[in-house]
Amino acid sequence: MAKAVVTKRSTIRDMGSTSGYRLLQLALAFVVNSFTIRILTDEHGLNGYALYALIGSFLSLLPFADLGLGVGLVNATSDLRSGRIVKDEYDRIVRRTRDTLLIVSVVLLSVDVVMLLTGTWGVILGNASDDFGAQVASSLTLAALALTLPFGIGARILQGLHLMRVVTMLGVMQPFIQAAGILVCWAADLPAFMFAVVPAITYFSSGVIVFCVSHRKAKLRLGMPLAHLFRPLGLVYRISASAVPFLIISMSMAVAFQTARLLLAQIGSVAQLAEYSFIAQYFAPMLALVTVSAQNLWPRYRDSLNAGSLRVPHLLRHVALFLGLGLGGAGGLAIVVLGISRFVLKTDLLDVNVLFAACIFLVVMAVHQPSAMLLSSPTGLAQQAGALVLMAAVNVWLTIMLIPVLGSAAPYWSSTASVLIIAALPTFLLAVRRIRASSLNGSSRRDKAKEDL
Repeated sequence: MAKAVVTKRSTIRDMGSTSGYRLLQLALAFVVNSFTIRILTDEHGLNGYALYALIGSFLSLLPFADLGLGVGLVNATSDLRSGRIVKDEYDRIVRRTRDTLLIVSVVLLSVDVVMLLTGTWGVILGNASDDFGAQVASSLTLAALALTLPFGIGARILQGLHLMRVVTMLGVMQPFIQAAGILVCWAADLPAFMFAVVPAITYFSSGVIVFCVSHRKAKLRLGMPLAHLFRPLGLVYRISASAVPFLIISMSMAVAFQTARLLLAQIGSVAQLAEYSFIAQYFAPMLALVTVSAQNLWPRYRDSLNAGSLRVPHLLRHVALFLGLGLGGAGGLAIVVLGISRFVLKTDLLDVNVLFAACIFLVVMAVHQPSAMLLSSPTGLAQQAGALVLMAAVNVWLTIMLIPVLGSAAPYWSSTASVLIIAALPTFLLAVRRIRASSLNGSSRRDKAKEDL
């Protein structure tokens, strides 16, 4: 097997093109989001914008709905590419994943209907819910998430094929889809809750497009839905070994980072919710730029670890690279948010202390990415899952305690402290130990090969 090296030019080129497409998407999203904020605040007031931001956040509140199966597809696709599994076995894995997600989709849709009919959505929305339309918008958003689940495997397949640049290239279409939806709502003079459904439509449309591209790139042979659900996969590849810990990771991340708006809506004020959401509107794309760039490392780390060619200096260089990316993203976030607040909206919606907290959190998350991408084996994912469960619990507790004191800055400071101490530092140490272990194993294999000669 040829040595896999994660520092070669193709890796840097892929990360550069991935970042470039994401930056283009961010620039377009900047225009669309600024236009959306202006329309909502002018025509529907602060409450209209708060509702739009809260309901839109539901799309990222349930990333664990795929049961963690997506990460197994990244590893399976990477293993197919390197010859560790055969195409027939891979197609069976993809079929099983798709069919399982179809069933999850039906279950989510059923739960969604029950929540709407029983008024549960009104309880969840808290102070942001002032009419039944807000509940309908929330229900439609969850429905879009459910319908997108079977198509969501497309991005994971492309990631395993070392084609994250294709995923981000297709992502450039999202701002155009969202802008079209916002313009329709504006031109038709629709109520605020209809604006809140637009991100869900964008989410679904993008998922379908990416899946179609991945189907062609991977030359998938999937057959009829549910026809192969109960057929055994065999003992060659156990996708659940990665899926279960990643499911726990996704749930922990959702609880830790995506409940801030809900907590502010329940125990804070509408003004604090709007202030937090205003910054989060631009924080999320900046964080996505960092995490999407890091996903290029996942399959490459996996190949290099199996080949025994990865070294600690490689990881340190990537940590330094992402430190720079985090600092650049934080600077960009500050410029964008301050510029919109002072020269476009001309409002008092922004507290600079909240922006500073968001920038620090972005840098911490960036530095954490290479180590998290390296620990992609079932054991590594299980180790991360344990740390992130504790991190999520501490994060939520700190947020609840700090909201009365720090207001909308509380979620950012709580996340910064909990991630740095409980997740980032332990994960880095585990990653270093994993590299050293793979280096020893690689040396042993090479020594044995020489003896056989």
